[in-house]
Amino acid sequence: MTPNQEAVKPHDPQDVAKQNKPLNREPLGSQSLVPTSFWQALCEMDTGFALLQSMARSKTPTIMVIIFVLAAVGFVWFLSKMAA
Repeated sequence: MTPNQEAVKPHDPQDVAKQNKPLNREPLGSQSLVPTSFWQALCEMDTGFALLQSMARSKTPTIMVIIFVLAAVGFVWFLSKMAA
C-alpha cells in the first residue's frame, strides 16, 4: 500500500448514527417566524415581496428584473409599431 492510500475501515454503527442525527434548524436573523398581523402575513405570502427581498440582498436579481422590464417594454413598443 502506498503512503497516499488510507486503509479502508469497516463502518461503525455508532459513527453512522452520529452522521444521521437531525440538523439543528434555527431561524435566520433575529426576526421571529410568527408574523405580527394578518396583513403582514398576507404581504409576506406574495411572490413580489420575496422578489423585493431578494433584490435588496443581491445585485443579480435586480439586474435580471431590469433586463426583463426593458425587454418587455421593447416588445410592447415593437408590437405597437407593427400594428400602427
